[in-house]
Amino acid sequence: MPSPSRFSGASTALATAPPSRDIPGHQSTSPIKAVEHIRRMRGGSQSHLMRCSDGHYYVVKFQNNPQDRRVLVNELLGTLLARLLGLPTATPEVVCVCDELIRLTPELCIELPRSRVPCQSGPQFGSRYVGDPRRHVAFDFSQTRWSAKWTISLTLPGCSFSTSGPAIPTDDRSSFNEAA
Repeated sequence: MPSPSRFSGASTALATAPPSRDIPGHQSTSPIKAVEHIRRMRGGSQSHLMRCSDGHYYVVKFQNNPQDRRVLVNELLGTLLARLLGLPTATPEVVCVCDELIRLTPELCIELPRSRVPCQSGPQFGSRYVGDPRRHVAFDFSQTRWSAKWTISLTLPGCSFSTSGPAIPTDDRSSFNEAA
């Protein structure tokens, strides 16, 4: 009997099983662990930039984010689909965040309208950050209008998938520049 995937939706499996590396294209066998909180990122999922045990930085989205766990699944599936289509994407990883790091870092919390809740420990979804925040500066900007749309349609035996969006981003995006 195959072991359940960490993305199967079973919360007990997600909380107790160490992440296996079953994301397509991965060669590493050791789990990536968050070792330092850098800063909170903008956006509705309240992600955090974290330095990890593999020496890279990741934008980590927690299972208990205000947009629900589905945003993690959507991000993973969207990234994998984009990779299948040959589009450049951030490298997806499962990042383990321990109880002690959350306990010692008050900023690792989810801000609700009337309260703050600590981020959930365990395996979380991470996207590798472009560059090193100590040497590079990312500038946020917002577009205010839609100009054109793109559409991706994928048909496989027994199912089909279609999504679309603005060709010019209308939400927060990042521009990447070398720090002086």
